Amino acid sequence: MTRRPAAPRKRNRAEWITFIASSAVVAAVVVVIVFIWANGSAPAVLTATIEGPPTQRDGQFVVSVKVENQGDVSTADVQVVATLGGEPHGEQLVDFLSGGESVELAFVFPEDPAGLEVRVVSYRDP
Repeated sequence: MTRRPAAPRKRNRAEWITFIASSAVVAAVVVVIVFIWANGSAPAVLTATIEGPPTQRDGQFVVSVKVENQGDVSTADVQVVATLGGEPHGEQLVDFLSGGESVELAFVFPEDPAGLEVRVVSYRDP
């Protein structure tokens, strides 16, 4: 006696919905990967800007500085230097800065730091 192969069973509605939803998720992941690959990523673009005038606290002047990575690539050990009259008067190190991220720093001076300039002088790729 030979056995007949079983007829393929029909899929129910839940199986079709699950199949369509999972296929859509896989397609979305593929589209995102292709988009990222096609557009690439922008290199790190680091800026340091003074945020407002110095504030006086306990006889000292505090200058707020915003350091921003305007690129897509992360950076590490971002060195920010504050110069006054062409001479360095302070430096700070930001451990890690992701693409598009910013961080607030504060430099403290014993006297009014009129003419203060800040800039990023170095960083490394993580």
